[in-house]
Amino acid sequence: MQLLRVRHWTKNILIFFPAAFSGRIMEPYFLKRNILGFFIFSAVSSMIYIYNDLQDMDKDRKHPKKKERPLASGKVAVQTAYGLIFAIGLSAGVFSLLCRIPVKYLIIYLGINIIYSRGGKDVPLLDVSILASGYILRLLFGGDLSGTGVSGWMFLTVMSAAFYLGFGKRRNELRRFGAGGRKCLDAYSDAFLDNSFQMFTVLTIVFYSLTCMDRETYVAKCGADFIWTVPVVMLICLRYNRLLDSGTSDGDPVDVVLKDRFLIGMIIFYIMSCAALLYGC
Repeated sequence: MQLLRVRHWTKNILIFFPAAFSGRIMEPYFLKRNILGFFIFSAVSSMIYIYNDLQDMDKDRKHPKKKERPLASGKVAVQTAYGLIFAIGLSAGVFSLLCRIPVKYLIIYLGINIIYSRGGKDVPLLDVSILASGYILRLLFGGDLSGTGVSGWMFLTVMSAAFYLGFGKRRNELRRFGAGGRKCLDAYSDAFLDNSFQMFTVLTIVFYSLTCMDRETYVAKCGADFIWTVPVVMLICLRYNRLLDSGTSDGDPVDVVLKDRFLIGMIIFYIMSCAALLYGC
């Protein structure tokens, strides 16, 4: 399970956003498609994690944290890892075709992550851009599954949040492991990463606020006053920033969120508030 990075499947919850914010999430057909899409995308992302671990196996053995990964530690054989990649890829492809799940996003996701694994992660700015594109593809994939597409403001919100998470991760890696932690970190200064992180914090909140006020969305049409969720999003961002500044994490978003009960509670409260506003109207 550690090799598959099941904990990181939480990122794929983003797939449900377009259906949820369009009012279609409770319709059986779209709910089924989103659930299927979630598991197929999760399978593909697990395949990429395995491939990336295979590429980095030798380097990971020298890393203070990554040396405990299944391949780097020798707990899982290389042949087993390649077998899993083949089995997962075949299963995801078959289910996508049988269930008529759009595969173009999966193919693009595979392509950009192979580029990342084969050297893209060593190129400054390209590394963060590829990380951010993964979140954007999840959103677009969800928009296709729900048949609603994605509004411009929602796209900008998720894009900003994705760069916010990416720069936060690189900032903490530089602070915790130094420039030797990754090749691309040699080209980053602490000031640049900190400024970029803060800039995308602000942009995320601004674009989210504009999403809430967009009169062309389902949120506005059903009468839900989503502007009241903005303070909750601000608190979530502030808590996340504080956790990164504590210096106890390398900035991995999944680890940061899942290890903090207060942050989990805030996110659950936000989801419940959105559900009440959307489906109570």
